Amino acid sequence: MKQKSGNAVDAMSRHSSNSEFQAIAVTFVRVTMLKKQNPVSFHIIENESKQNQMIWTYPTISDEIKTFLLSRCFPVGSVTAELFFYLRKKSQFHENERTKALVVTGEDLAPAKYRIICDILTNKYVKTTNPVDLVKLYLNLITSGTVYQENGTEIAFNLKSYKGDAKVKGLLSDFGLEVILLYNAILLKKRILVYHYDIQILEQSLLAITNLVLERNPDEYLYPLIQSVHEMKDNSFYLAGTTEEYSLNHGACYDLYVNLVSKEIIKSKEAKEFFVMTKIHKDLAHVLVQLSKSELSESEVIEEITKKTNDILKQLCSLATHMSDNNRATLSVQDLKAKKFNPDLEKFLYNLAVAQNIMSL
Repeated sequence: MKQKSGNAVDAMSRHSSNSEFQAIAVTFVRVTMLKKQNPVSFHIIENESKQNQMIWTYPTISDEIKTFLLSRCFPVGSVTAELFFYLRKKSQFHENERTKALVVTGEDLAPAKYRIICDILTNKYVKTTNPVDLVKLYLNLITSGTVYQENGTEIAFNLKSYKGDAKVKGLLSDFGLEVILLYNAILLKKRILVYHYDIQILEQSLLAITNLVLERNPDEYLYPLIQSVHEMKDNSFYLAGTTEEYSLNHGACYDLYVNLVSKEIIKSKEAKEFFVMTKIHKDLAHVLVQLSKSELSESEVIEEITKKTNDILKQLCSLATHMSDNNRATLSVQDLKAKKFNPDLEKFLYNLAVAQNIMSL
């Protein structure tokens, strides 16, 4: 008799624990996508004598993506664009001095979902070493969302709807009142560098940070894993992850440095003026701390934060008295000064108007 389990995460973790080798890394990076790529595809890359070759791909892969994956697998790095790929490397998967890796590509930022897909496909490949078996699993995932394990267990896994937990409440709890600095940096489109030596913790935290301000589109500023902070020197707005411990020393390349290990947030000297706390910030910071302790779900917490963001933006737009050539309301320095706000609030509203592209300079 078949046994059903609706929890793919638990089922896969139980199955993985009995595997003959352990996964040592899973990560995702943004990849330049020159041609339309399948929303989800998987590929097997083999390394022999320090040379990478793709020995299997399904359904298809463009030449551009193939070249990129081969150049970045063992080890992994990142460049900018719209496609994410997820790599599950196996430390003891050796065959005649060859090491193999399974790579899954996807168009959405959902590390928890793709980690499960990687594990499902990898566990099968480890047992059979037959890529055709992976095609069957892939088709089951795409069409019915059901995967059958060798022991007869049926795992229900809805590929389209599964997003995983953003863990925003954990982020709010970890940083307390200081989380307002992260919120403010995303809202004002500043440069944020996030460090952790563990890639999985890094990727989960980056996902949580992107959910603080839904007004900003992560596709425009998120770089999950960079090789060097100097890659970002020409970017005025970014959220980048790094495993480089000494990246803190490059203060000219970031406005805010987040150390996930020590739970510390550091402002660069040049950017301190953007992080002066007004009453708006102080009030919101206390709300965020309260939300971290609430019984609300992750989605409800994100919704409450979004409401607060919308309130701030509505307040800003209410100050706009001019219309641009494209019939859009704009705000001038004179408008702000006429309200006689205190200097800190005036400066914040000015910077926010610039970020929203409604300031007439």
